[in-house]
Amino acid sequence: MSSLGFISEAIQAGTTDRIPAGIEEGVSANFCDALQSMKPSGDQSRLDISVSWSATRGPVPERVPQTVSFPQESFVVIEEAGRLLRLRALARREEYRGRLLATEFVKRAFNSDLVGRIIIASEVAGQPARVKVNLAPEDFRRACDALPDQKQVAVTGIIHHEVKAREYELHEASGFRVVEDT
Repeated sequence: MSSLGFISEAIQAGTTDRIPAGIEEGVSANFCDALQSMKPSGDQSRLDISVSWSATRGPVPERVPQTVSFPQESFVVIEEAGRLLRLRALARREEYRGRLLATEFVKRAFNSDLVGRIIIASEVAGQPARVKVNLAPEDFRRACDALPDQKQVAVTGIIHHEVKAREYELHEASGFRVVEDT
């Protein structure tokens, strides 16, 4: 019920990007798949899950809901969260290095905040690729300073390939640095 409550609260609050980060709350790809398999039919339908606790169990923590509801439109979000969790389970952190091609400000998905993004010419699986990376503000400023000289940069993260868009994105970026000429 805690996991269901976590997902439901994230959807209701519009912070659906929190769902794949809910591993400590018991959220997993399999959990999302199981919830997705209970998707009700009909545009106006909803899934209501409730539990009643045994009197011998003792007190239930207040943060554990007794009832959770998922309207039909929630299941698109749940399916996507399951997909992202499954990709994350297969992914591993790697360093990507390449020439800095561009810097830009973009809006984050599920959020109206602007974020600094760089595009680097690198290699992914031995093939030339353009990789987009969202950076922390300080790292983004350093990247902007390095852009006129088209310097080499390096950053570590988890690569994601969007087949439809034919592009790569590096998630959970860390360790950004401008590579000095040697």
